Amino acid sequence: MKYELFISDFDGTLGVSPGIIDGGTLSAIKKYQEKGGIFCIVTGRSYLSIKEICVRHGVTGVVGAFQGAKIVDLKTDKPLFTGGLDHLLAVRVIKRLKKDNIVTAVWIDNCLYYEELSNYVSLYISDNGQCLRQVDDLAKAVLELKKPIDKVIAMEDKERIKEDIAKYSKEFGDKLIVNSGASFLMEFINPVYHKGYAVEFLAKHYGIPLDKVITVGDSLNDVLLMDERWHGVCVGDGDLELKKLAKEITVSFKENPIKYLLDKYCLN
Repeated sequence: MKYELFISDFDGTLGVSPGIIDGGTLSAIKKYQEKGGIFCIVTGRSYLSIKEICVRHGVTGVVGAFQGAKIVDLKTDKPLFTGGLDHLLAVRVIKRLKKDNIVTAVWIDNCLYYEELSNYVSLYISDNGQCLRQVDDLAKAVLELKKPIDKVIAMEDKERIKEDIAKYSKEFGDKLIVNSGASFLMEFINPVYHKGYAVEFLAKHYGIPLDKVITVGDSLNDVLLMDERWHGVCVGDGDLELKKLAKEITVSFKENPIKYLLDKYCLN
């Protein structure tokens, strides 16, 4: 097979909310694994969310959650790596977004902390097994916990999101990465422990050269999956900016891009 390590984003790439993976794609993943290939999901979702999806579909192996801030073995629930954003920097982000009247929440230890209900929080309220905690003052709660932040998320008007991503990226500089995994969502993550770092970590963990790695994504939070050192692929109906960075643009999501790529490079 051409690629020994296959790394996929989830939403809009491998599956779709509420966490459904096509049967043909699942069959291709299983065949790939039976041939000795390593299949991993690296997603912006929480670990508990992606774990539930994987268990329900019989997907095994290792996953990267929170854009790579946590890399966990699904079989044992044992973290292979845990990173995150410094809590003091997260407080700065929360206060800055609040000044701009942008609804914000944070993930800490796989638990979602929030002040007010939003469409994003509602998604996790309906997702069984998720940990959610409503607090009166989000910045104060983060300060008191003094723990690394899995990621800060902010609900944004989809008409302004790219403009605001550019604004906050400039304002915070190299202290963090600002990107998006959905049309209404900004995400603030550690500038070191991201999806690109997860690719490097997993390749080293499995002893696979980077030129034997293929990665697939669709949105702005997949930018760091597109790297010259491995084969980065953008889904056909993915973000235009991501397409500019990808080595290959494949079929659209409805045409099952993961199955298509596994068949193309690894199974036939």
